[in-house]
Amino acid sequence: MLNRIERRPLIGVWPFNLTDRLPQIPIPLKAPDADITLDLQAVLDRTYDGARYGNYIYNETPDPPLTPEQAAWAKQFLPDAGVASGPQEIR
Repeated sequence: MLNRIERRPLIGVWPFNLTDRLPQIPIPLKAPDADITLDLQAVLDRTYDGARYGNYIYNETPDPPLTPEQAAWAKQFLPDAGVASGPQEIR
């Protein structure tokens, strides 16, 4: 959800489903500067990888749980070699 001061109370919304790539959204700057584009998927990917979430979330059950269809879709992103349990060294 994004709000432009000059268009309040109107807001911009970018809905998406679990299997969709996150959108690129325009971030308004102060006039006369043009909007910049924020790639939400790239931000999420970098945050996820940088924080090494993959080291510990694959052994947990999501809350709320995924539907069987969502779980089947999500399996494509699991590491092929399996997930090590316990703390991992961060280099």
